Amino acid sequence: PLAIDPFLVPAFLVKDVSVITSFTPCGWTIETRVFPSDPRLAVNMGAALAEQGLYGAALAYYDVALMRDPNLKEAWNNKGRALNALKRPQEALICLDKALEIDPSYHAAWVNRGIALALLGRLEEALKSFDAAIDLDPNDPKAWYNKGVALLKLNRTQQACQCAERALTLDPSYAEAKRLKETACHSTEP
Repeated sequence: PLAIDPFLVPAFLVKDVSVITSFTPCGWTIETRVFPSDPRLAVNMGAALAEQGLYGAALAYYDVALMRDPNLKEAWNNKGRALNALKRPQEALICLDKALEIDPSYHAAWVNRGIALALLGRLEEALKSFDAAIDLDPNDPKAWYNKGVALLKLNRTQQACQCAERALTLDPSYAEAKRLKETACHSTEP
């Protein structure tokens, strides 16, 4: 579509999900980020960006959602997950604890909390978080896989192998669990 820039010069607009980028004939690029007023929509937009690996951009949407509704557990959880992906587990842990304060039975937050603790090297605490997630949903292959990774780091290979096998029983196509099984189960062979 054609639009007019502040200097009354025609410009082209490209709209991509939530960013409007205008290109002026002078070669200027003007970018405007549009944030939705509905906090749940902001969480969804952040999740879409995170799925593309754009974790920094996703954080902005989670922050907007939390500014509008500070008790939105999904925003706290997703922000923690993005911070984990950015290797900022200490900040992630704060967000995930907030999500669990809002809803102690929030399964995904327990898994992501375990990941943050594992990134911090607090493996025994991570195992407790994974166990809490498994207690809430024993059919989540990601909880079993992440528990297996923590156990492997603690050199508890037989238990890690069992977790990998359980994850693969739940999701036979889970590539990371297949690699964990190869590593952990072959380590336990005599």
